[in-house]
Amino acid sequence: MAAPGFAQSYNFTNTLNSMNRDHSLTDYIIDLVFESMKGLDFMRQREMVEEVPGGLAATWMVNVGKSPNTVWYAGDQDLPIASLNNNIYTAALDWKFLDDALTVLFTDILMNDGSPDAVANYVMGQLDITKMSAIQALATAWINNTFQINPLAVDGLIGSIDNGTVVPTYAGIPVTAGADGSLWQGNVNYNILTSILANFQTLDIAAQIDNQRPDFYMTNRLNYGTIIGLLTVLDRYIQPDLARTTGSVDLSFNSGPLFIDSNIPTGVVSPLTGTGSGGAFFGGNSRYLKLVFLKGGNFEVEDWAKAQTNNTYFTRIHAALNLINLKPSAHWQAWVSGG
Repeated sequence: MAAPGFAQSYNFTNTLNSMNRDHSLTDYIIDLVFESMKGLDFMRQREMVEEVPGGLAATWMVNVGKSPNTVWYAGDQDLPIASLNNNIYTAALDWKFLDDALTVLFTDILMNDGSPDAVANYVMGQLDITKMSAIQALATAWINNTFQINPLAVDGLIGSIDNGTVVPTYAGIPVTAGADGSLWQGNVNYNILTSILANFQTLDIAAQIDNQRPDFYMTNRLNYGTIIGLLTVLDRYIQPDLARTTGSVDLSFNSGPLFIDSNIPTGVVSPLTGTGSGGAFFGGNSRYLKLVFLKGGNFEVEDWAKAQTNNTYFTRIHAALNLINLKPSAHWQAWVSGG
């Protein structure tokens, strides 16, 4: 590796250059890379994140049947006494592991640490970027990934809120196999071309559980731009304290927040037809969605270690987790043309 040539930058052309330093307007870094992560932020704010002790897989039990012995009767007629052995299934997802790392030169640390010319801490600035890179990977995968796309990443919304069009199974349970499979399906409409609000209302009602509908909604920028024009004329869909002062950017749908998540892609084909150009729209019920981490794997940062063969230091960031959709039928997903 060539020796550093920082001294060359001090070959100033006049006295003023030699007697003045530049004035940095900020002590922080202006980011031009990372997209908004509103959906992931919402999950963390709503306490939809859990840490659990270790285990081979994330599992939960689901019921797919009623008692076969429920019957009206009179007198001494024979009564059924059938087994219920086949009504409880175990849904199971593997843990997914995410890793990132930062390596810094010891010489760079020495030149930055405590320098009166330092604008920001070199190590902490780079560590923040490394952390954000790992978070961004999760912010994309928890929405867009399926086992078929990347079996190593978390199982995302597009596969866990589905009717078998995108994935045949979720958490080891078939999505399309008979009555049991239909109970394990999300509410979907992958071909919305017109009547957007009417279709959304139909999906929202279908996802209702004991009068509790989905409580948050998210989509991409293009779909959001379309929905603004439809919702702002209906006061019941607008957050009243914010709508008029912010140009109706802060919206709600059926009393739930509606926001942009830039990780939802635009200009993709319909999962149903394989044609067109549009984007996804999600209605989620926070009661049945959890981002579950193994203890010690919630983006933990290792202690710094020194390399054995040179004078560099490194650290690693670990995550061990998966997105758990406890009840797919509690949510809905739509594909909207033009989004």
